[in-house]
Amino acid sequence: MNTFHLKTSVVLLEKLKMTVVVIPKDMVDEMGGLGTRLLCSVNGFEEFHCGLVAFGEGQGYISINKKRLKKFGAALGDEVTLDLRHDHSKYG
Repeated sequence: MNTFHLKTSVVLLEKLKMTVVVIPKDMVDEMGGLGTRLLCSVNGFEEFHCGLVAFGEGQGYISINKKRLKKFGAALGDEVTLDLRHDHSKYG
């Protein structure tokens, strides 16, 4: 099972007032495209279920709510490390 690693920043998706991490197009393509269900670990903390949502120009994003950000020791503007793998559970 492939695990994808990425360093990225937590940004605000203004239109939806959501905190997200942006996934580059090449990685979105490698993981299977938009809509792909994943398990995501931020800064080595426990995984949570997520999906790749369209951000524009082939990029994707994963939303991370404020409660999770706090738990992961991160905030808006911080650089975080993501470990992503395909979700083969009933949610995937």
